[in-house]
Amino acid sequence: MRASYCTGKLPHIVTHKPHDSPTWKRMIIGRDTTGQQIRSWVGKGDLFFWHDFWFGDDPLVNSFLTFSNSMIKAHFFFHDNEWDVNKLRAVLPTNFVNEILKIPISCTQEDVAYWALTLNGDFSTKSA
Repeated sequence: MRASYCTGKLPHIVTHKPHDSPTWKRMIIGRDTTGQQIRSWVGKGDLFFWHDFWFGDDPLVNSFLTFSNSMIKAHFFFHDNEWDVNKLRAVLPTNFVNEILKIPISCTQEDVAYWALTLNGDFSTKSA
């Protein structure tokens, strides 16, 4: 769905249009509530570095508003299956870089989204 409806746009700012599918419209309407409870474990780094919830309880953009329009993916900050310290230091203060370096990456695995409100990470209507 991202490919169909979000091309060239950040998913969190896309709005639905009258001709969009009913499923997509419901996803957009529920996004503000559910989106804040979806976190990600970093794998290949296909998630949005500044906008996705992979670094703590808030996306990095909340601390660095100058990157609000950035669509850079996390893998931009990888080098040889590790975080690229120089690239991170070019855009982030040392305390953030040091915390990011503690987060393991696995360039052979997909990023994994999980539901923050359950212990096992699986979504349930009871937890929503």
